Amino acid sequence: MLLAPQGLGSLVVRSRLGAAVLAVVLQRELAGGAAPSTAYAHTFWWSLAFTALAFVPALFLGRSGPVHVSA
Repeated sequence: MLLAPQGLGSLVVRSRLGAAVLAVVLQRELAGGAAPSTAYAHTFWWSLAFTALAFVPALFLGRSGPVHVSA
């Protein structure tokens, strides 16, 4: 029987939360009267900032070899 990797549920929740935050950023930019291209540009920079924030702790992850699971 195959099991989902540990932490997968947490990853799904965080990705949905991130998508919701970006949707709110885009909606507020558009509601504030910004041109659509400007609103999308600001949302892009927010997504780039989130990526940079996630990249920093990823640098400190362990570098162990592959884990072999016997069936």
